[in-house]
Amino acid sequence: MVVSDAESTTAVEKEPVPMTGPMEIALKPRKLVTRGKRLKPTPSTQPEELKKTSERVTDTNINIYAMFEILKKKKKDEVNVKLESLILNRDSFAQTVENLFALSFLVKDGRVAINVDENGSHIVEALRNGPSAKDFETGVAINHHFIFRFDYGDWELMKNLVAEGEELMPHRHASLGKPPFLMPHATVFQTKTMYF
Repeated sequence: MVVSDAESTTAVEKEPVPMTGPMEIALKPRKLVTRGKRLKPTPSTQPEELKKTSERVTDTNINIYAMFEILKKKKKDEVNVKLESLILNRDSFAQTVENLFALSFLVKDGRVAINVDENGSHIVEALRNGPSAKDFETGVAINHHFIFRFDYGDWELMKNLVAEGEELMPHRHASLGKPPFLMPHATVFQTKTMYF
């Protein structure tokens, strides 16, 4: 499209005019909503009750059980268990963190104690009888917690501190879903990773 000189000069000479004042906006009419009469719940409209989550066995529960069994066996053999040897998984930082998580539950429930020996090492020992749920409800027993700073650099140091083969918690394979020592007739399956 060709623009003449006259048109181009007039467009340049005109200054933009700001819009002042209210814009003409028409209000939209409000939609009327008719609501039905509320009904009281009847047995047929009651929500379905779900099973308690405590009945489900999770990977964390399996790890807690496995760790406690290891500690009971070591206590029976009268062997001190160092914290580093218990939680370290040399092959996986994530599984080391999961082991620390499982240990925190055992400490919280009063089933495990962490003590410092004369060398300054943290020793973990299974307690004979942990408190019952009733003891916690009545206040006879209290929950215990600990704070443990742990990052990737600490894991690298821990790998150097613990001699190879002294790790107590076994490596868990993702393809199995459960630790091999808890599965009857466990076999390792090779799976292919597929990307979509």
